[in-house]
Amino acid sequence: MDIEEEFTGALAALQRRSREELAAFIVSLLCGAPPGVRSYVEAFIAAAEPAKIATIVRRQIGALRMGEREYDVRHRRSAEILARAGYTLGIIERVVLPSDVALARKLLTELLDAEQQIAEQCYEEDFGAEELFTRVRSLVSATTER
Repeated sequence: MDIEEEFTGALAALQRRSREELAAFIVSLLCGAPPGVRSYVEAFIAAAEPAKIATIVRRQIGALRMGEREYDVRHRRSAEILARAGYTLGIIERVVLPSDVALARKLLTELLDAEQQIAEQCYEEDFGAEELFTRVRSLVSATTER
């Protein structure tokens, strides 16, 4: 498929969403997104405040200039896996659940079935993984009650 067609289709789909939905989605990207994405979202939100944008860009330049230690890379890897699991849960919770409870329950169960493998990859974020799967179990329970 043509990239321009994909862009046009995505833009059309987003234009059908409400302002509130889009705003909530954009703000959700601030929580747990990789630093570059988080800074990009922060800059988008602060578009009318050049001084704030300059601070965001300078912070990124400073981080790029410093680089990362091996420990930081290992820790980031665990955090990225946990964030990806969180985004997956977010898709189920915010996109699927409101429109299809049965499918949401099935997907939540599949995510729960993968808990051990996901948790093994989040060894430096074990508390976060534990919290995430507590939330998954809570949602499975809530969807069973519906």
